[in-house]
Parts: sequence; structure tokens; C-alpha cells
Amino acid sequence: MSDKEYSLQNIVNVGNGTIYTSGSALCLPQLLQSLLSSTDKVLQTLNVSGILTQPLDTLLCLIKDKGGRLLVSKITSGDYVFVFKDHSYIYIDFAEKTMNISVAGYVLDPMLVELGATIEKEFISKIKKNLIFSIIRNSYGLTISSMGDGSSPLIKENYLPEVLEEIDYVIASFSKSPPGGRICILNGEPGTGKTHLIRSILMRMDCVFLIVPSNLIDSLDKPEFMPLLISVKNDHDKPIIMIIEDGDACLVPRKSDNISTISSLLNLSDGILGSIIDIKMIISTNAEIKEMDQAIMRPGRLCRNIHVGMLPHEQAQNVYRRLMKQDDAKLEYRNYYTLAEIYDMVNNVGFVPTKQSTYSSKRVIGFNSNQNLTVNSSKLVVK
Repeated sequence: MSDKEYSLQNIVNVGNGTIYTSGSALCLPQLLQSLLSSTDKVLQTLNVSGILTQPLDTLLCLIKDKGGRLLVSKITSGDYVFVFKDHSYIYIDFAEKTMNISVAGYVLDPMLVELGATIEKEFISKIKKNLIFSIIRNSYGLTISSMGDGSSPLIKENYLPEVLEEIDYVIASFSKSPPGGRICILNGEPGTGKTHLIRSILMRMDCVFLIVPSNLIDSLDKPEFMPLLISVKNDHDKPIIMIIEDGDACLVPRKSDNISTISSLLNLSDGILGSIIDIKMIISTNAEIKEMDQAIMRPGRLCRNIHVGMLPHEQAQNVYRRLMKQDDAKLEYRNYYTLAEIYDMVNNVGFVPTKQSTYSSKRVIGFNSNQNLTVNSSKLVVK
């Protein structure tokens, strides 16, 4: 690449880096030398992504047939770098589980630009459904990571009728332009099935789901968050539904420690940017909501606040019988059960624990002036 000598550690570090880093570090210096020493060459970029529709080996063979030499191969992560005689290079990032692929690079040969067009036309589908991504923070800032198809069919028998009715309303509202409110809140005890409700919405709507982990909620007001949303919109050209789990800090009345987070959430849900990008939000919490920020509850902003409750004994027993495939299976009588408890009993049939524990926990948010966010009370009883 040049007369400069590189230590073994330099080379090892390149190999351990991202595929983008590998391609740039190994190929870019000579590529730029070739470009600057020429009077007619033009540097062009390749950047296509989508769902791979043909076998990966077929694509790799096509690139080799066009003169590409495989320079880096990370089989475990589906990463490849190809270099060509004029020092052009193409790097591939492929996720076998989701079939998502990204083909990018810097090229000088117009033939390779045509190769990129061929790959986009014959190997990649732009049709992406049920997409779910998680926002992560790495050394470069905020980015997104694909989690594949995160959808799940709705099992209506697992929920109270009023919950199903409210979810149907949210889907109908979110599908309109403009929607009847861009925020949906799911609250209820742990284990009542809020996450599966969210996944069922994904199956019924053509949009991009973007999970905001609880440790990144405070990033909503950071300058780097807006470019991330714009990039997602440009890449997928679909409405974005942000999923904020354990979003207590987004719901309680504004105080010194959460005012910027709520302000950013309100701007995204009802501001100019939220309207242009078409952002909706589903915020879930395990806490009982005693008081919510008044701005969130404003008509036209809050679509629905849905309490996903525990199942009464009769419905819980029907769920248990369905899962056990036994019409005469019986649950011990209790007024209410969570879905998690029922599924746990089915999955652990035949196992008798040495101690039976019941754990009652209630988290209440937004009602105690001495606490900014939450008041917790828990009691563990061992029989």
C-alpha cells in the first residue's frame, strides 16, 4: 500500500475492526493515490442495501468474476471486502438471520458502478416488512442495530376484550394521516403481555419499529438523535414507531431531572419534525400511573392510555387449558393471574419447586412530591 511499515498489532487491530474500517484501512490509501495520479478517473461510491433474494455465494462469485479479489472474510459476522486491480474496493455486511445486506464501497472503474446497479436490481429487494431495530451507542455515537422480524401474531384469548378494542383503535389511528394522536401508553403489572401486544402491532402495520432502551431515554434531547431518525427515514421511507420500554421518565410531570426528555418527546410526537418524518410512539411502563404530564394528555397528542390488566380466574383457566391441551385442566383458584404466571406453570409442568414464592410489587409513578419519578414498595413472601 505504501513504503510505510505497519506493526503486527496495527494489522491485528484492522482485522478486529468493523468491515468498513477494514476496507478503508486496507484499500483507501492506494485508491486515493491512483485517483490523484490520474487525469480522468472519478471516485464514485456504491451504497445499496435491502433483503438478499439470491444465495450469498452467487453474489460473491459474481463479484469475483468481475475481477474482485477477496481480501477480508469474517464468516461468523457475514463481512467481506473485495479489492480490484485499480484499488477500487467493495465491502459487504450480511446478516444471515434477517437476510439484511449492505453492499458499499469506493470505485474508480465505471464497470463497477454498473456492477452495483446489477446487484441492486437482481440480488436485493427493497421490500422490508416487520422491521425492528434497536438504538445502540458505540464509540461513534448513536446507531441502530437490526433485530430482524420482531413481529408476533396476536393471541386474542390472552387479553381482556377492552384491551383488544383499544389496540384496534390505536392501529386504526396510527394508520391515518394525520393520526388521532401520536402517543400510545401501555401500562400494567409485569407479565401481563405488553411486549407481545407491541409485537402484534408490528405485524399489522407497515412501518419501522425503533426500540429506545431505557438507558438511552435521556438521549432523546441530544443533537445526535435527530440525524439518526432522519437517516432511518431516508433508508426505509416508512413511518417510524418508537418503542420506549420502562418509560416512566417520559410520563411523569416535568421536573429538573426529566424536563428535557419530556420536551423532546413532545416535540417528536407533535412538532414539525415528528409530522414530517411521521413518528408515533408506544411507551410502556409497569408502574401504576397516578399523575401524568398534562402536555402528554392533550387531545390530539395522546392516542390512548391502555391498562393491560391481569386476567380473571375464568379467562386465565381457559388460557391454561388451551396451552395444556386439556379441557379438564384446572388452575388453583385465585382472583387474577398474569400471563407470565400461566405460561410459567405450563412450561414447568412436572417440576416441583422446594419453595413456593409469591412476589407482589407495585410501582407507582407521579404522585409523591418527595420523589421525582418513582415510589417502590415490594414484599416477598416465602411459604
